[in-house]
Amino acid sequence: VGHVFADGMGNPLTPGLYYVGVFSYTGPSNLSYTIWSRGIGAGYKIPVTPLAFSNGVANVSSLNAREAAYYSVVVPTNMPSWQVEVSNVVGQSILVMQKGTLPDFTPNNSAAWQLSGGRVMNIPGNQQYLQLPQNGATNIFAGTYYLAVVSEGQNPGGNVVGTNYSSFAITSFGNAIVTNLGPTTLADIYVTNALQGGQNGLYEFNIPNGPAAVEVRLDNITGGPYMTLRSGTNLPGPYNSYGNDGGWNYTWSSPTLITLPNPTITNYALAVQASPYVGGTYLDAKYTLHIREMPTPGLVFDPSLNTVTASNVATGTLLSGQSAYYQVTVPNTLNGQPVIGWNLSVAETTGTPSIRVRPSLLPDDLSPFDGTSPFNTSQAVIVPPYLTPGVWYVEVKGSGITSYTLTSSALQLKRPAWTNPPVGGPVTTAGLPTAGPLFADTGVDTNGAPLPGDQGTDLANGAFDYYAVVVTTNNTGILRTRLDAISGNPNLYIRAGGAPTLSHDMNGSTGPVVYDRTLNASGGSEYGNWVPFNGRYEAVLTNGIWYLAVKASGSNVRYRLRMDTGSISNLVLNGGSATGQQMVAGDYLYYAVQIPTNSPVDWNITYSVQLGNVVAYVRDRVPPGQGNAVSDYRDWNDDNKNEGPYPQYTSPGTYTVTCPPLRPGNTYYVGFRAVADSTFSISWNTNGGYINYTNVLPFYNGYTNTTIASHNTMRYRIDVPGNAVRLRLTATNVAGVWLYLEQGAPPTLTSGDNWNSGGSANPSVTEYLQTPFTWPWQPGYSYFLAVTNTTSTSQSVSLILNGEGPASGPFGFVSVHHRVNGNTELDEQVVPTITYQLQTTTNLNNPVIWTILSTFTPVSTPYTNVDTSTPVMPYRFYRLIEQ
Repeated sequence: VGHVFADGMGNPLTPGLYYVGVFSYTGPSNLSYTIWSRGIGAGYKIPVTPLAFSNGVANVSSLNAREAAYYSVVVPTNMPSWQVEVSNVVGQSILVMQKGTLPDFTPNNSAAWQLSGGRVMNIPGNQQYLQLPQNGATNIFAGTYYLAVVSEGQNPGGNVVGTNYSSFAITSFGNAIVTNLGPTTLADIYVTNALQGGQNGLYEFNIPNGPAAVEVRLDNITGGPYMTLRSGTNLPGPYNSYGNDGGWNYTWSSPTLITLPNPTITNYALAVQASPYVGGTYLDAKYTLHIREMPTPGLVFDPSLNTVTASNVATGTLLSGQSAYYQVTVPNTLNGQPVIGWNLSVAETTGTPSIRVRPSLLPDDLSPFDGTSPFNTSQAVIVPPYLTPGVWYVEVKGSGITSYTLTSSALQLKRPAWTNPPVGGPVTTAGLPTAGPLFADTGVDTNGAPLPGDQGTDLANGAFDYYAVVVTTNNTGILRTRLDAISGNPNLYIRAGGAPTLSHDMNGSTGPVVYDRTLNASGGSEYGNWVPFNGRYEAVLTNGIWYLAVKASGSNVRYRLRMDTGSISNLVLNGGSATGQQMVAGDYLYYAVQIPTNSPVDWNITYSVQLGNVVAYVRDRVPPGQGNAVSDYRDWNDDNKNEGPYPQYTSPGTYTVTCPPLRPGNTYYVGFRAVADSTFSISWNTNGGYINYTNVLPFYNGYTNTTIASHNTMRYRIDVPGNAVRLRLTATNVAGVWLYLEQGAPPTLTSGDNWNSGGSANPSVTEYLQTPFTWPWQPGYSYFLAVTNTTSTSQSVSLILNGEGPASGPFGFVSVHHRVNGNTELDEQVVPTITYQLQTTTNLNNPVIWTILSTFTPVSTPYTNVDTSTPVMPYRFYRLIEQ
């Protein structure tokens, strides 16, 4: 145990016989020693001196190294705090304290109220102890505490005691002093204080109605103070654990600066601790506590709204970590035009300012999902849906001593929006609208070729230029962009329907930034041939305004931006060809062909490469190309409309596309991407006959009745209108006749088809078509039906197709059942105010004769009809049609 063993009764000392052993660490040398055994307490050699809780003082003029002086303090009940100090006069002393029993010689430095050896205060200089209520409590632990002051002598070092003796004074101050600073007002609060190392300054103040923000900071600092702050009257625990127990959990902490945006109107408790442990000691600290209400001056949204007294520009100087706030009213329109975005820029002469925003309230750090945007440097672009009209607040925060200029403006396009020409619209020989080339600068001639010199657009590092193009409804399915990096590294970001931004996510938080597509390789000319993401549900590019943002990344840039509708050549299906096709690395060329509804079984695509390297991609209805990035290649494999396979053709040769997966009645696009500057040729032809799905079953009121020979198949095509809402097919047949239905391509007559009857008698299929993203049941496609007779005799088959359109929405029979009296009840799902007819027939043989049972206009749904003639009718069919 070393030189000294000291233990308190009950922790773990108990009465009884003890044996003491002395062991020599000096090896073979002789050891001489003296043992003292001294009791501690009343009537023993070492006394325990009582100290009063409040202002209890004891002075010791000489205490040899390793010796301890013991004291007891009775802490009364209902005490809010307790402060103790050991002031060294000569030499150095340690303070150890524990509730209920004497601390022992191996304290583990747990809280003083715990029986675990004792709480230790051992830093160079004076020792400080502060006890506060535990989190959730209002008073400290009452009872008798025992305090040991252990002498380390003079000039101790490391684990070696010093020489001679120490002298000290120990003081139990009782309750710690808490300085009440009163309410915050327009007049700043200043309090100057000096603390010994490890000591705490304790304060309380309140925030009344009014301030949007309050700043708590320490000025004129020496040493290393550290603040902790919480709302309420209960004091927070100091930042560093030395010399203190308890304290409520703090909400804010900082060495010198705490900002309270949108503060709660309540009381606040603050602790300032001289805490940093530097070079083996806790530094003494001096500071001026400065509390002020922060202004939120108005900032004009856009320079066009400036007045004599209001401006869209603000300047200021900030301490490191300090914030300034501004209030901005964002309008719905500006000069008669919708506000597409909000541009905030911040420039500095010293330091590094950053900016963030929030609607209705000041930005804060309390929650990442409270509407506060991330911090941005240089520029923040705020866009819908996060951006909405109303009052917004801007925060500028300094890093280092920061002088800044903040500028607010509406997001403006560099030039008026272009119009993307529709399919078949007027274009120049350069493939651009006659209304004006889609160029972001004037450095091009009428054919789109660059003029002498770079003639580019300059953009500062980190800044954005915005452009827009109106994509028409009848577009080619391609928006082609070319971004020339004349110098530096410009990047392109595209978004349909709203301006893109890198400043926030869709909800204004940190997360995926707001853009649909990006062109962000480095250097040279970059090409993007942007196509629909999902060919299942998109027949063209989304129409409307598309916004494009060019950003200077890493340095100032000079760039040229060009746009057009892509290069598409139409080739005939059988024998179409093109030779000597040239393109540069990264670009696309397209070739289109119409596949007839009575499709050839095989379509053979052949291409050869004379120079470079190209890859071929195939897609129907919409062109292949790029999705959300240059490397995101979208083709028929992404759409996955039928069973496949859906390859990419990466090397020259002849490739055969069969039907299926070839989809009759659709335009097919073959897109070639140049891996390097390339010259190539393409041709295609057909062979293998035709699929012969020439029988058309009308979507509305479609009906057929036919006989199918043994082991024969009848084939039908169903052309579903683009505005259809439900497909309802009913068959009358014997078991052993199979029906297969596939969207877009002939059925494979396997379980892989979209639907099959399972060979059962009288099957039916009902599918809603109006639900987006429900594949394959979609309007606007052709469906192919195969009816095959697997029996050994000819079989009669009747088909009824009751397609439903948009005027009435989905309607039909919910249930049909017989009542007790034999009448038939028909419960129908209908649309109120639409007129319907309920019709019936006794057979479905051609020609079918339908009898009107009821014409009705329901006021609610479901609606019930009753057929009273069914008791004398053994067999009836019903149909419900919209008038």
